[in-house]
Amino acid sequence: MKEVQNHSQNPLIHLMVLLRNVNLHARASRTATQKMTVISNLGGEPHGYTYEAVVLEVFDAANLLDRWASGYDCAEIERVLSWLFEKQLMFGVADIFHKGVEAYCHEILACCAEPRPACAARKSAAHA
Repeated sequence: MKEVQNHSQNPLIHLMVLLRNVNLHARASRTATQKMTVISNLGGEPHGYTYEAVVLEVFDAANLLDRWASGYDCAEIERVLSWLFEKQLMFGVADIFHKGVEAYCHEILACCAEPRPACAARKSAAHA
């Protein structure tokens, strides 16, 4: 929904759209595995769990800016990519994508719940 993309204040939604635009979702992306350790207090005692998470290999903002990010400043793209590459080291890139899809769904639902003048006019005309 372009309306959500254009009006969202959530940088993660903008990042998800830009990554979709460079076909990150449709082609094999360069990934690596990163050893992660999570400390949990489940059961009242701290214990660590080590696993390997899939992370995206670093790419530069030029790929996004060349064709898809004309409305963004290069520094903004660099900042959001730095955030992505840092945050993916917690639980992997899939966790960030999951959160991005979830945020996008919430914004779509919120947008659909808002009354739209054109929709209200159509409903009024249909009942007249």
